[in-house]
Amino acid sequence: MDPSTSELPSTVDETLSACPRFRILLAGNSGVGKSSLVSKIFNIDPKDIDIVDGHPGRADITYAYTSDKNPRFVLHDSRGFESGSIDNWVTVKNFLCEQNAKDLSERVHVIWLCIESPRQGSRLLQKGDENLVELANSLGIPVVMVCTKYDMLLHEQSFLHSKKNPGKHIDVVDLERMAESCFHDRVKDLARPGSVIVKVSTDQDYPRSAETLNNLTVVTSQCLGATDLPLPQTASPGPNEEKSLSSKQGQAPRPLPGQEGERGSPVTSLAKESVLVAWAAAQQRDARQKVDVSIREGFKKYWSHLAKSAFFQGHAMHQCVLRLHDDILRVWNFYDPEKARTLKEFFELILQLVAPILEGHEDEVDNGAADLLTKAGSALPSVAAAVPHAIPFLAVAAVGALTIKYLFGIYRQASLSAQYLSAYIIGLTCVLHGLFMKTLELEPPRTLSKELIAGVVKDYKGISAWRVVEATRTSPFNIEGKIRELIYSNIERATFEPPQSFINDPQQVIDASKGAEAGVVLASDPVNPNENAPTVDKPSGKSPELAGGTSDGKVHMKRKKRNNKGDEHESGKCIIV
Repeated sequence: MDPSTSELPSTVDETLSACPRFRILLAGNSGVGKSSLVSKIFNIDPKDIDIVDGHPGRADITYAYTSDKNPRFVLHDSRGFESGSIDNWVTVKNFLCEQNAKDLSERVHVIWLCIESPRQGSRLLQKGDENLVELANSLGIPVVMVCTKYDMLLHEQSFLHSKKNPGKHIDVVDLERMAESCFHDRVKDLARPGSVIVKVSTDQDYPRSAETLNNLTVVTSQCLGATDLPLPQTASPGPNEEKSLSSKQGQAPRPLPGQEGERGSPVTSLAKESVLVAWAAAQQRDARQKVDVSIREGFKKYWSHLAKSAFFQGHAMHQCVLRLHDDILRVWNFYDPEKARTLKEFFELILQLVAPILEGHEDEVDNGAADLLTKAGSALPSVAAAVPHAIPFLAVAAVGALTIKYLFGIYRQASLSAQYLSAYIIGLTCVLHGLFMKTLELEPPRTLSKELIAGVVKDYKGISAWRVVEATRTSPFNIEGKIRELIYSNIERATFEPPQSFINDPQQVIDASKGAEAGVVLASDPVNPNENAPTVDKPSGKSPELAGGTSDGKVHMKRKKRNNKGDEHESGKCIIV
């Protein structure tokens, strides 16, 4: 039985039906590092998407670049305006206007305007870039100004320091602060009401490269409306907080700016959510976004009321487990040419993690499953042969006869069902988070392997598995209320090295309506580091002594206070990260 076409359809596929792939326009002059940026963020080989630097104005912006290594995104390239060609600008303008009048899946969902991090004497924006920002604002397309090669700004500051102070050593933290201050001074002229400026570096020798790339994915998500979505909870909710979390779970994101205007057809809530899910699946830098989306999608249907699910009623347990398994994997969107994550061994490894849930409950296992087990020759036949996550069979020696009997049995509305399915959801999510963080240490295209999977599962088993089993076994009621808490707390526990934080100057907030002196809101808040702050994951192996700023190792995206009209945007502000 195929869970994707049965009475248990994929929730993720339903959400993505309006927008299966995230569409991005990459703009900027040749040589600014667009190819390496796309490779790092979307985990593709630069050869797969031939963004040729050195040919300004000659791009076919209508051409949709895709890659089999990441089927969830589409790229268009304008290749910059340094040639000053009026024809090129008209081409870009016509393309954006035409696409914006089409269905949501064909629209450009965000524009990354790539410019080099400003150094002495460099020009910030071409006239064509300014026109692009104005047009995008009029069409309601979010624009992120991406300042590339930020590491070169540090080299410049180091050179200037050496020139002024021959033979005098400068501490790396002081150098970072100098570069940070210089960066903010130089990009003030870029500030526009509602605009966002993000510095990035793709140089793997720069210790904060992973952090800057991760920040870009977080900011992009916020530009798409993710600030309205429930925030991760890494600590146990209070007695009055759990209900509040649940009540927010189905909350829809705000409309994409301008997408409900005169151009194009009205966008439904499903379509707006579809863009956010497509982005979360497409980006391959921020594990936390994938966790958040998995949880949000899960609680739309299958994760709710696990002890008395109307959706699972009448289905075999293996069908229920496979539906959960498959939907979670769809969000993570791993590049897996060897299908390592789809083999039966992977499924068996996760089942082994949750097998202790069944201990002591032998009398609750469906007795009718024994006959099925005998007929199946002590193996579970394929129930998902037609989907990518096919599981040919399960060996009794690998997972145990009790587990196989339980999976062959029919779902029962009972606390054991909730405990088992919850433990499976938590275990699989935490293992996938661990795999994602491990692959970030590799160069694109990053791939999975059986060895990598086995190692991550072993680590999870040694650190968190028993805690999850005990927590679920001792929570016969309202276990769903603890799924979020257990996922986030175990992810935090498994992250041995905290991510590096920004090195911040004091926060500056200036009214963007006052012209060039404008609009600078540092997206970090060292004064109140815990206020509505999403954490940012990064791979281990970087030097913690290079980090500065807040002591808790988190990037703190400043949240806007909701006004009486429910609008969470601060008009007239520019955010610089």
